[in-house]
Amino acid sequence: MNNRYISIIILLAVSFILYFYDNIISDFILVVVLVAGLDLSSDLVFDQMVESPGSDYNYSFLLLGFITSLDEILVAAGSVFSGFPQIGSGALLGSSVLIIILYSMIVAISRSTFHFMHPYYFLIFPFILVLELISYNYSLNATPVYALSIIVSLVVVWKVIRGWQIIPGKSEGGRMTGFIFLIPLVIFALLLSIGTERISSAVKISQFMSGFLIPGVLGTIPEMIMIYGTFRRNIHNAGEGLLTGSTIMKGTLLFPVVQVLFYADTRADTPLIIFSAVVSVFFACVLFFKEFRP
Repeated sequence: MNNRYISIIILLAVSFILYFYDNIISDFILVVVLVAGLDLSSDLVFDQMVESPGSDYNYSFLLLGFITSLDEILVAAGSVFSGFPQIGSGALLGSSVLIIILYSMIVAISRSTFHFMHPYYFLIFPFILVLELISYNYSLNATPVYALSIIVSLVVVWKVIRGWQIIPGKSEGGRMTGFIFLIPLVIFALLLSIGTERISSAVKISQFMSGFLIPGVLGTIPEMIMIYGTFRRNIHNAGEGLLTGSTIMKGTLLFPVVQVLFYADTRADTPLIIFSAVVSVFFACVLFFKEFRP
């Protein structure tokens, strides 16, 4: 049996054992174990469902952006159904912010020159955050902002789908095996949402901040591994597709959905959202002006 399969089984067993020890030390250990399980499960799903990262922008946007974001998306879903939607919002926002920061830093220091296919897409996520802050500052209803975000995201996804050139993956048997590994991925995600809520209660921080810091930041690992691979192979359009696909799906589509449909009120965490907006605007501009730099 593959060593990674054995590792997942062990991590699942350890997770269930730690789940029944409700104290701060076991909860921190549980989160570490669950993050490791999420990353390993994501890798297995990816390895089974696709043959290689691929160099096509639309392929990377739709498929790789979704697969590498599965852990945060499932954590958000698990948080919503566990009654902690703020954790889901924090996870989606934190991951979107961090991937923009890390990707733009890689691009800024890169000596290679390449052409961005859709540089304006980098600005959608920070633009929506700024509009949200304006609505908070003037005590306005943020629902129209979220509705605009969802509509723009769906339009972008629709445009990408129209231009998708299908790249062959593995056999159907391999794809089915990939779907089987979604089962431990879902389990790890559900347990992580519960573990995050326990830690936020124990250390007296908001659920939104705990989601931002724990599954949000740590869940970005799969995306960065894939983006590093695209730069190493000199297929920058795949990295750009992964970045934009991940931020569009999580930051401008699912984040507003959780806010509106599940009433994840984040006004108490406005300073963290301000930080996210400022940082996102700055690094998105780094990417944008990298495109037009002489």
